[in-house]
Amino acid sequence: MKRLICGLVLIALLCTAAMAEDAGVLEYYYANYCESCSPDQEFAAEFEAMSGQKIDAWVYLPYNVVTRAGQEAYREMLDRLGLQDEDNFPVAVVNGRAFVGSAALAAELPAFLVEQMDSTDSVVYYLRSDDESCAETDEWAADCPEAIEVTLGKYSFESCLRIVTLDVDEQAGEAERLLDAFGVPEAQRRAPVMLAGSGCWQGAEAIRIFLDFQLAKGAALGTPDPGK
Repeated sequence: MKRLICGLVLIALLCTAAMAEDAGVLEYYYANYCESCSPDQEFAAEFEAMSGQKIDAWVYLPYNVVTRAGQEAYREMLDRLGLQDEDNFPVAVVNGRAFVGSAALAAELPAFLVEQMDSTDSVVYYLRSDDESCAETDEWAADCPEAIEVTLGKYSFESCLRIVTLDVDEQAGEAERLLDAFGVPEAQRRAPVMLAGSGCWQGAEAIRIFLDFQLAKGAALGTPDPGK
């Protein structure tokens, strides 16, 4: 039975990797005895914040080592990577590199993810108009520094901040294509709007929260270039 489960784990890894050639493989091993808890979903949300990517962009394989299948998958991973069993959970494996324990996940994992990024710039698209509703956000955008300190988990680094401003009246076509690229629903398309990472912030209140708190948490990392 053990050989069968290990074989199935290997087949799952090979098949999922083949199904998403450009996607990274993220394995997450955790010990959960609480039926109403979802540490795998919590980690997925944390990973999205650290990587600036939706979890859907990855082949995400969570395993609860309390279960027999999860324990077998964990043993197979240790053998595959030539690691010793430290019995220190959680464990994340990103494209074959393991991060063992909470301390490593908080500091070493985000540092590794930042190293893999094409750019560490924080890029924000600001869609505005000459309407009075944009007066405050115009000032906030103008006052933003050229660089900010971004903290992911317990890892911090300096990120260049680039705000790309578009006037929705004068550059309507370009603004529309940008909103389409980000999948913004009609209800959120009224200026002022800020687009960054994989998120959308519409209205002065939401934008203030984004600029004051979420930028420093990496919300504008990995912002796609709609022109590519």
